[in-house]
Amino acid sequence: MARVLFINARLLDGTGKPPVSSSTIVVEGERIVAVGQGGDSPEPASGDSCYDLSGKTLMPGMVAGHAHLSYPDFDPDDLNSIDMAYPPTHMAVIAARNAERTLRAGFTAAAGAGSVHQIDRMLKDLTRKGVIQGPRIMACGQDIMPTAGGMDLKPAWWGMGLNGLPLIVDGPIEVRKAVRLQAKEGNDLIKIYPQGGHGVPVRGAMDMRPDEIEAAVEAAHDKGKLVRAHVVTKPAIVLCIKAGVDIIDHGNAIDDEVAELAVKHNVFFLPSLYMASIAPHYYAPRGDTMPPAERIALWFESAAKRLASAQRIGVKFVVGDDFGSSITPHGDNGKELAVYVRRLGFDPLDVIGWATRNGAEMIRKEHEFGTIEAGKLADLLVVDGDPVADIDLLGDLANLAVVMQGGRFITNRLAVPGAVAQ
Repeated sequence: MARVLFINARLLDGTGKPPVSSSTIVVEGERIVAVGQGGDSPEPASGDSCYDLSGKTLMPGMVAGHAHLSYPDFDPDDLNSIDMAYPPTHMAVIAARNAERTLRAGFTAAAGAGSVHQIDRMLKDLTRKGVIQGPRIMACGQDIMPTAGGMDLKPAWWGMGLNGLPLIVDGPIEVRKAVRLQAKEGNDLIKIYPQGGHGVPVRGAMDMRPDEIEAAVEAAHDKGKLVRAHVVTKPAIVLCIKAGVDIIDHGNAIDDEVAELAVKHNVFFLPSLYMASIAPHYYAPRGDTMPPAERIALWFESAAKRLASAQRIGVKFVVGDDFGSSITPHGDNGKELAVYVRRLGFDPLDVIGWATRNGAEMIRKEHEFGTIEAGKLADLLVVDGDPVADIDLLGDLANLAVVMQGGRFITNRLAVPGAVAQ
């Protein structure tokens, strides 16, 4: 089988090590078969295609850790437009477009964070079969929450026979059944909504009770599924971690005590601060006398200290936000990384690690992708320039010279390769 060689690359392997120049990466079929530097680089053989990456960076494909591929670029002022503004067939077609946009933005895998009409699971099946292009999808179905929870927004008279994004259930018995139904449909992740906040209406300190959270986790883990929870306050985060939740979405109130607990239980955190950075009025507390931009600036100042401390303790962060709104369209996913570098002061190498290695570990796929090593899937990006020196490069699709998934070129703006003579 003919191989593809990327030579003279600046290699950013996703492990957290600084880039290594003059690297060669060899792809055969769907996998990386060799990685070398300088004099240890593999030699091309007859029939190989060689791409010279001088001045470019080769890195792993990224993981969208909080993906809502069914979101139709909704109006943030009308949360019902997430799920009930269009028929299911319309949303499925839009979701297929969103999946391709996400892939072409450099995100070769995606962890679902809630979808209607089992669209995630359908996308997962169709991308595996090659019917459509999209990231490798860990599917997630409806958000599981109680009556009057943060996203229980539909008036009772909307009884039209269709379910929206929330799956409204009450009590441990109903919660268990809801989780098992989501597992039966082939979903990999179960999303629960113990409370509102982080841009979602707040209906009280907690919406789900401890026995409901515990029931969700127990039922999900019994079926081999991961559980992610939308929580913001410290008591809610602690409750979820102790109950066995695997992924904390948002987790605004993380502190050192929470961080130590998260490390002990191997829980991943997604700060998801991109949308808040560009639309502060959706995240500032209602009725606050301080202007939203000032309030969010204080929030970010606090977050910079708390997240840095949590990372030192060992918490694993992952990128991913509510892309799919009119102000955060699918395909802009790479812009999130710059928020953590520019606004919160994180090292670009660390943040790139959140998007690659940590994302793969979160969905238990680190043996398949997330770093560049021989034997792993060839999910690769070639970036014009050095994203460690300029993290903004990853937020502009024009800078992605190559998006490769499983050894297949999704995007290829490189010069025609030189073929080694027979």
